[in-house]
Amino acid sequence: MITRANEARHRLRFRLWALFLRAQLRRRGAVLVVDAPHGARMDSFPHLAFDGAGGSVTIRIGRGVKLGRATHLDLSLGGANVLEIGDATYFLHGVRLQLRSGAIRLAAAVNLRDGVVLKSEGELVIGYEVPISYGGAIHCVERIEIEDRAGLAERVTVVDSDHSHYGDDRYFLAQPLKIAPVRIGANAFVCANAVITRGAHVGANSVIASGAVVGAGEHPEGWLVAGAPAQPVRALGPRDGTRPS
Repeated sequence: MITRANEARHRLRFRLWALFLRAQLRRRGAVLVVDAPHGARMDSFPHLAFDGAGGSVTIRIGRGVKLGRATHLDLSLGGANVLEIGDATYFLHGVRLQLRSGAIRLAAAVNLRDGVVLKSEGELVIGYEVPISYGGAIHCVERIEIEDRAGLAERVTVVDSDHSHYGDDRYFLAQPLKIAPVRIGANAFVCANAVITRGAHVGANSVIASGAVVGAGEHPEGWLVAGAPAQPVRALGPRDGTRPS
């Protein structure tokens, strides 16, 4: 009975927050669609920030989702924003989601640690059981996909765009944006402080070394990739007579 009472309380808190969000969006001429029959456990109500007007916001939440304290949801209105959170996904403290007429799609059992920032004006897709550790940042303009059971360690950055710079006095943020999709393969592990840049395709079962800067192109499956710019170093596998568990 206590468990049922807690579940009912969490559903009620989520509904109250969704009603508040709906009212805020209506004031700005935007439509809210919520598909979250189980609600979500929230340590505190997510903070909201808006710019623009009109468009739609769609939120789909599975069973057993937990949103940590000081979750932030920043919405740029005018287009179609979509947030999908799969079953048993949880956020720790201070996760920030920024939707700019884009989609963030989190599969089941994703976990976002303290201070993670996800920003999307395209399609940001994160697969099953993916951990993104403390201070990670993903900025998606067109498409970024992180496949099932891949992992990002502390302070990893993933971007699918960057601004041109011609070495002169023209402001770099006013220069043309270069965009190319990024994919991180299943069961790949990206170590702390690495940077994955536009057009990078990281192979499944690979390891990206700490501090690596991974540029555009195919990076092989099952290899250690290291350096700046990153290069394949060696094929992964037992080196000391040990066997995989």
